[in-house]
Amino acid sequence: RLAPSPSHHLLPNPTASSSCHLPAMAASAAAGGRGTLLVCGGAVVDCIVRPFDKAQRGASRTSMPGEARVSHGGVGRNIAEVATRLGSPVRLISVLGGDEPGRQLLNHCREIGIGVEDMVQIKEGRTATYTALLDGSGDLVGAVADMAIFDALGPEAVAAGCASLAGVGLLIGDANLGAATLEAALMCAKAAGVPAWFEPVSVAKAPRGRLSTPWHLATPNWDELLSLMGKEPRPLSAKEGAGTLPPELFDTAAEALTSGSPLAENLLL
Repeated sequence: RLAPSPSHHLLPNPTASSSCHLPAMAASAAAGGRGTLLVCGGAVVDCIVRPFDKAQRGASRTSMPGEARVSHGGVGRNIAEVATRLGSPVRLISVLGGDEPGRQLLNHCREIGIGVEDMVQIKEGRTATYTALLDGSGDLVGAVADMAIFDALGPEAVAAGCASLAGVGLLIGDANLGAATLEAALMCAKAAGVPAWFEPVSVAKAPRGRLSTPWHLATPNWDELLSLMGKEPRPLSAKEGAGTLPPELFDTAAEALTSGSPLAENLLL
């Protein structure tokens, strides 16, 4: 139930992205509940490419000597890894292809202690990848996000993974998954009395988290909050004083918390 003032349910975050603190908060919340953190979200292989020549700018129109750095990513997987390293038991529900990137992701999760018993593997599928080309200054020249495999992780697969939430203290869903899949995870959590948090991932994907029943906590930045509320993008004015929220942020957050179809019971901004 909401308190009389929506500000009681606003958790201001001093950083630009609430994702920075989310894994630590999740690990703490799960430990304070029944133990295990269950993450339903994206697992991605990131490849960042840039030339050695720091003076190069923009598209080179030819090949250049440089470096390619490959890492394990995906919002959900990142949260799962950090929470695991902080000592929380974690299970991850995501989808991988039967390719080498998928095998690498799965093995890495196992090595660091993330539970992968609920992971879905599609033999002929392509594991999600994000490939970015930077110029010599580090500015983005272009990028390709191949995330189509997440469309194959449907409500049935997530519902099966969430069928037994015994021992789970917290569920987190990220917007790499579709709205119907997130709804299935949220409903399972509600039925089991497990708090469920939502991480919007991006402005484009954020609206997937506006569901038929509110999340316990949502973690949007300003742009994602506007997207979730179906509002046009606009800059956020500077704070008027220490410890105060800009009026438009407070008003939009209050709407998200108290409308006839609220986004969440609490917001981390």
